Amino acid sequence: MCIMGANGNSSVDDERLRLRRIVDSTPALIHTARPDGYLDFFNQTWLDFLRQPLERLLGWEWTSFIHPEDLEVFVQKWRDSITTGERFEGTARVRRADGEYRWMLHHKLAMRDEHRTIIKWYGSSIDIEERKRAEEELRKSALELQRREFYLAEAQRLGHMGGWVFDPAGGFDYWSRELFHIYGLDPTTRAPTTEEYLALIHPQDRVFMASLMKRMLTEVSEFDITKRTVRPKGEVRYIRCVGTPAVDNGTQKLIGTAVDVTEHELLTQELRRREAYLAEAQRLSQTGSFGWRPDSGELVWSDETYRIFEYDPAEKLTLDKIMERVCPEDRHFALEVGKQPSNSSGVVDFKLRLLFPDGRVKYIRVLVRQLGIANDNLEFAGAVIDRTEVQLAEERIRQNDAELRLLIDAIPQQVAVFDCDWNPLFTNRQAQEYTGLSPQEVLSVAAIDSLIHPDDLGRLHRNRERATRENAPVETEARIRGKDGIYRWFLLRAYPLLDSQRRVLRWYATRTDVDERKRAEDHLRDARIKLNKASQIATVAELSASIAHQLNQPLMSIHANAQAARRWLAANPPNLLETHASIDRILRDARAADETMQHIRALFKQEAFDKKEASIPEIMAEAVRLVQEDPNKRGVPIDRDFDENLPKVSVDPIQIQQVFINLISNAIEAMEDSRLTSLVKVRATVIDQNEVLIQVIDNGPGVDDPERIFEPFLTTKEKGMGVGLAVSRSIVEAHSGRIWAENNPGGGATFCVVLPLSFSSPKRIGLSI
Repeated sequence: MCIMGANGNSSVDDERLRLRRIVDSTPALIHTARPDGYLDFFNQTWLDFLRQPLERLLGWEWTSFIHPEDLEVFVQKWRDSITTGERFEGTARVRRADGEYRWMLHHKLAMRDEHRTIIKWYGSSIDIEERKRAEEELRKSALELQRREFYLAEAQRLGHMGGWVFDPAGGFDYWSRELFHIYGLDPTTRAPTTEEYLALIHPQDRVFMASLMKRMLTEVSEFDITKRTVRPKGEVRYIRCVGTPAVDNGTQKLIGTAVDVTEHELLTQELRRREAYLAEAQRLSQTGSFGWRPDSGELVWSDETYRIFEYDPAEKLTLDKIMERVCPEDRHFALEVGKQPSNSSGVVDFKLRLLFPDGRVKYIRVLVRQLGIANDNLEFAGAVIDRTEVQLAEERIRQNDAELRLLIDAIPQQVAVFDCDWNPLFTNRQAQEYTGLSPQEVLSVAAIDSLIHPDDLGRLHRNRERATRENAPVETEARIRGKDGIYRWFLLRAYPLLDSQRRVLRWYATRTDVDERKRAEDHLRDARIKLNKASQIATVAELSASIAHQLNQPLMSIHANAQAARRWLAANPPNLLETHASIDRILRDARAADETMQHIRALFKQEAFDKKEASIPEIMAEAVRLVQEDPNKRGVPIDRDFDENLPKVSVDPIQIQQVFINLISNAIEAMEDSRLTSLVKVRATVIDQNEVLIQVIDNGPGVDDPERIFEPFLTTKEKGMGVGLAVSRSIVEAHSGRIWAENNPGGGATFCVVLPLSFSSPKRIGLSI
């Protein structure tokens, strides 16, 4: 610290010297530091405390007196204050001159100028060693108290036991931490009120507990009860509460404990349930238990044993009374139980018959084991099983087995039973008689396989492998050689018997003689082949007639135009202009016939066709013209109704033209026998902006079956084949269109064709027949 002023003013220097003496004489340890943390002054109290000259402490030298365990944290905290300018406060142990470390509380405060710039740090240190020792003693006492409380709480936690204090005047004064846990509550909260406590009690125990608490308010007495509580999450617990009176500061209170006995209570209930289950299991299984001491004659029987012997459980049993129930022929087994041989576990197992006064007989099984000899006395424990129903069932099974064996031997089929690996276990008499094998040979896999035709053996084995892999029934046909050496066809079926895990226990198989059926099937197959050939010949003939029908219109037109040309040439003078016109029509119709033939050939070859933009009115006009070339169809008027500005469609014009020639011709022919004036209407309109609908409407008798009329070879005409509509359907569907028929409400039929307006890629077209 500077003592003399810069200008040598003696009054200022005197004042500073006076302040220095005050600072040096104060019991506080004072120090200062520059803005950068460099300590530049320690008062005399500090120097006396450390017994060091000022030079040993300036700058950062003072840190050598800080306890090594406190140094790093203390210095870093001081550096943080230097950086932030914040007030510094910290504790550290400082080594006094005698070598003892004393706890000191250190403060440092920054002095700033008018610009808030730090110009000096002023600090002080206070010896707090005594306070720290007091705090340490208090901390140790608190730790000891916490330790004792922990031991108590841990003991309560391990024993699922909590403590409580109840003041009859005001409810619960105290609940231990474990008691909160027992009831599923937050231990940081207060003890519950009487109402809150009753709300935790199981509804079925709540009335009882409310009554008990009323008595506690009037009769301060001991109690020990067990009740059920319901935790906030719904878990039910059994709690045993024990309370006793106590006086606290002159006030009568009850103190007690609460123990979670849920596991013990559930175990007790479980033991009771098991006893009930055991009794019920003995009743259901008809198995009783007993104990017997021959020296004293003591007998201990279960309820089921009494029931089996048909004695009253209240009646005292003796060996003589037991022997009264045993058939005379079997009594020596019961009397000499200790002399009979036992199995490896020391159990004697024998059967007895019980004879009752009314003549009824029961069959029982007795299992007895000798227990260890206690006080040189023999003791036996055992079980009695009522197997009367089992005995009678076994007798019925044996009888049924004999009857079933006779039935299986009598059926006209070969029956066999195999194990899970296809090893034969049984064959009936039919199988033995057909194969001529002995009862031992029919149980040999090699002997059975030797009877299978070599060409069928591999298939038979593959079917067996598949059946084994899938655990599923299998069926196949194979030729089996009889004892006469002749192979006959058999239908072989095998069905698995599965256990609860779907594992095969047995394979049950039958062999049915189908040799006659196989021969009949061969004859039938030969007949079908011949019939198919005849049908193909007939179909070719029918198709030929149909092709001729398709070409009839253009050929008739060619014939008519040729006759007209001859007439025009025979005229005097010859009319060459009309002759040329007739020849042009002949050439046009010849080209049409050629195109028709080309497209018919495409139908049979199922070739692709090329589409082009075409006008529906033009296609329909040409179709009508070709139909009316037939003299028999000229007299029927054909009304055409098309939307204005009907868009073109992308189609094969010749194919679509053939469709409408067929539909218009069918409409005219359908009205031949009608008494009404024949009329055919053709309409075309756009639907859904993407398709065009063309309808051919007649006023004939209608269609018998609109759904089936497009099927091949289905016709209602005497001379028709039934391929025209089938071909039309193939053409329309090849154009991604639809065709159907429907009957009109007022009579007649309408055939509808829908064609898309958008272009699609060419498809292959063929007869769908």
